[in-house]
Amino acid sequence: MVFADGRYQCEPGVPCHQGQMPFLSSLAQHPDAKVARSFRFLAEAPTTTLQRLKCLMTGGLPSFFDIGNSFSAGPLDEDNLVDQAVAAGKRVAFVGDTTWTQLFPRQFSAAHPFPCFNVRDLHSVDEGVAAQLPALLAAPGSWDLLIGHTLGVDHAGHAHGVASAQMLSKLAQTDALVQGWVDAMLEVAGPGQAYERTLLLVLGDHGQTLTGEHGGGSDPEVDSALVAVSLGALARSPPAQTAAQASAGFPIPVTGVMVQADFAATLAPLLGLPTPYCNLGRVHRDLFQLGASNGKDLEIAAWANVEQVVRYLEAYALAAYFPKQVLGRVLQEHADLLGDRETSKKGSEAEAGRALDFLELASRLARPQWTQFGTTSMVLGLVAVALALAAQALGAYVALAPRGIEKKPKAPVSTLTSVPRLLSLGTAICAAVPVLGIFSFFYLLNEGTWTAGVAAAAWVLLTLESLTTLKPRTQRLLAILMLGGAGLLALLLSARLGLTQHSGWGFWQRLTVHDKEPAAHLGANVSWGAQLLASGTDHITRLAGKPSSWAGCLLVAGFPVALLGMAVCALSMHVPGVDPAAANILASARLARLAVAASFAAAAARHVVQGAVDAGVAASDAPLSALLAWAPGRLFQTDGGYVQPATRLFARVSLSTSGLALLSLALNRRVLRSHPGLLPAGLAALVALLSPPSTSLAMLCMLGWGWAAAYLPAVRLRSRLAQLQLVLAAMHAFYASGHLCEFAGVHWTAGFVTDDDFHLYRSGVLVALETFGPMLLVTTLAGVPWGSTASQARLAGAAEKTQESSRPVPSPQHAPEGAIAMMGTLRCAAALAAMLSAAVQRRHLYAWSLFAPRFAFEACFLVVTDITVLLMNVLLV
Repeated sequence: MVFADGRYQCEPGVPCHQGQMPFLSSLAQHPDAKVARSFRFLAEAPTTTLQRLKCLMTGGLPSFFDIGNSFSAGPLDEDNLVDQAVAAGKRVAFVGDTTWTQLFPRQFSAAHPFPCFNVRDLHSVDEGVAAQLPALLAAPGSWDLLIGHTLGVDHAGHAHGVASAQMLSKLAQTDALVQGWVDAMLEVAGPGQAYERTLLLVLGDHGQTLTGEHGGGSDPEVDSALVAVSLGALARSPPAQTAAQASAGFPIPVTGVMVQADFAATLAPLLGLPTPYCNLGRVHRDLFQLGASNGKDLEIAAWANVEQVVRYLEAYALAAYFPKQVLGRVLQEHADLLGDRETSKKGSEAEAGRALDFLELASRLARPQWTQFGTTSMVLGLVAVALALAAQALGAYVALAPRGIEKKPKAPVSTLTSVPRLLSLGTAICAAVPVLGIFSFFYLLNEGTWTAGVAAAAWVLLTLESLTTLKPRTQRLLAILMLGGAGLLALLLSARLGLTQHSGWGFWQRLTVHDKEPAAHLGANVSWGAQLLASGTDHITRLAGKPSSWAGCLLVAGFPVALLGMAVCALSMHVPGVDPAAANILASARLARLAVAASFAAAAARHVVQGAVDAGVAASDAPLSALLAWAPGRLFQTDGGYVQPATRLFARVSLSTSGLALLSLALNRRVLRSHPGLLPAGLAALVALLSPPSTSLAMLCMLGWGWAAAYLPAVRLRSRLAQLQLVLAAMHAFYASGHLCEFAGVHWTAGFVTDDDFHLYRSGVLVALETFGPMLLVTTLAGVPWGSTASQARLAGAAEKTQESSRPVPSPQHAPEGAIAMMGTLRCAAALAAMLSAAVQRRHLYAWSLFAPRFAFEACFLVVTDITVLLMNVLLV
């Protein structure tokens, strides 16, 4: 459905999800408010299913840090509607998403849960609900409250996006399911029949971005809908419009707004239950009146709600910090309300209105106090990280200190006399922007664009620094300019491929969702000079989205991975002058290289088959034997004997072979030193397997940048600017691979590459590798000598001889230590800035949507960087 406020519009030329649920639309547009009502159903961040279900059942506020339990929910220990119903002797039946049985493992009188974490499975849960629910509807005497939870629409958004044929199909199927259930209940909804006094609620627990993600607090994520229908009234007054007329009458006019926190407070009195103890919501007048038998019921429910909220706030104030003035005002308003009630002669409707106004005031006063911060813990954490930063900075200073090179007393003869100052200023600015920008709301809205811009600026300065190491009119001037141009082009092209294709450009697009063309502003700022390549990359993108044959899937899915595989295999060649002897076959360089090649081949095959499945060319359970036999007719068979679909088999082969390659490196450090490119090669294979094929093209560009960087004299001398460029490029790789510093920007589908079910540890590791793998890949390039050691020494020596600046130059013998130390220092500085930003902005309107997720991701970046620093010290230094 879509709301009639003009904020959500379908883009031209793509499948439009609006108008795909005609039956539900006809119910929502019923002219009689005593029959049906429709509401804009507002959630609160975090908009993940677990937190939403807790809020719906308890009426409490969701916890931001509870998002970590989204995949491993335990029993709900707060007072809730289900426990109240069971305690009252009511029977609660359930069918659908298994998250419900995790929260309520023993409360349901009848339960039919289905696994919910395989987002590529659009049908299993819905088909299970469709199979089990009719039997429960046919036996209304076996339950008092029936819960059904379908997942196809949510999974279609995650796997294919909102503007997809799969989304349109699932919306239509869900609408047909609802129509079938309503028709079945209406047959026995007449006077004196089973469903005469039954209230049907069709609702969504959260919304989705245009790319199908959710978890944050933007409008598309918090907006959902609730359609309430009194079945007895509907049986007496069917909708005047047909489903087809309702579909043509979009957009749907909603009759009101309801926050999800009000759901428990409204449903409890309708069921004759006490309001949950921790509830902060209030009875929703319109929804309650639809299900209540008379107006007096609203007054009784509202006053019971008032007493429950006041009792809870008083108990909370005793157990936790709660400002006395806030509690005092709530209690004073409550006393005034009670006094007015005793003397007032107004009717029940007016009394209920005054009670609801008080509840709104109490909620408004209490909510700002609900999130309390431990100031002492915050200060201690900031001090600890500041001390760690000081230690990191000291280590970086020691590692980058000049050794064995004396300052030259005479003035430089280079014509670029002002360049050193310009480079120092540019280095300071490029280092400060990512750190200080974390404090800016508008910087975080477009952080991927800013990171790409700062990385490109640092690269230009690095090229200029390389020029200062050469005498005027040197023959190597043209070579350095060509390398600089190639590296800049690689950075811009990776930005074009990545930033314009990832999850909705982040929070900014979702704030400007009312714009007809939100991409127009972003596209102009993301890629600058890369706009010259826009037509070619856009064509690749359009082709990648619409493969219609095996040849098309091979081109758009297998080809990018194959290109990346060939590049990294070339990178893993032997470095002359280093002994490649291996202790055993498991630690041999040949086995590692073969394993990397096999991993890329299996990853490419997996993407080709998955692309064929998504395009409808192949069945999702296609066995490997059918693919090898090239028998398209067998691809659509669903024989139960096919226990291993080709997509999972290829994924497991790729994961195993890349793991074997990394194991061989761990067993023999001499192999890694003789073939240092094998480490980033193994990581690149994992990234290629877990990420979309378009990410392989972006990573191929980053490899091109690494090749260009390796031959710049400034990089070979490992100047401070070169170390900064490495850190910026690693961060740029995170965004260029389609990620965001938001929970909605995490590619959870990576956890289902090898299995259909989500396993906390195995799937969590896969998601972490997919998320941070591009950063690790670029970071490990710091230890790769792209040319031979002899040529490195020759170029470094030549650069030292032609150094005309009076500034001391760090020795290339200490390059790895310098790169690692600088990388850790800058990352630690960014982490400290993120902590300060989160502390300063903790009361900001978008604190939990923008600043808190950024702090959480920065903590992960710091951990990943520290682990990388440790491994590189052990393996490469």
